[in-house]
Amino acid sequence: MASNTINFSSLPLPVFTGENFDLWKFKLKTYFISQKLWDIVQSGYTKPDNTITLSKEE
Repeated sequence: MASNTINFSSLPLPVFTGENFDLWKFKLKTYFISQKLWDIVQSGYTKPDNTITLSKEE
């Protein structure tokens, strides 16, 4: 029996060509949601602080 699932990570991201913006936007949003990235698009990304404080033992 064939599977009906789609592996979105193997699909190429659509490039906006200046036409059909609504379709392009829908495809991109669907991709980001499938990869659990939509929250970053909506909320933004905060770069983590790379400052590490080591104790004497380290």
